[in-house]
Amino acid sequence: MDGATPIFTPHGKHLIAGSWVAGETSFTSEPAHGPSHAFSVGTPALVDQACKAAE
Repeated sequence: MDGATPIFTPHGKHLIAGSWVAGETSFTSEPAHGPSHAFSVGTPALVDQACKAAE
């Protein structure tokens, strides 16, 4: 896909109950090719929030 425009740009948040939620801490990816991106660290509290929203 040389020269293709990416459809999705990583933003590093979690989708919970229709809202994008950032975690308290983040980490930066280390890809072999392309730019690095910051991602929110998932926590048990975020999992609980997502599970409650799914009930």
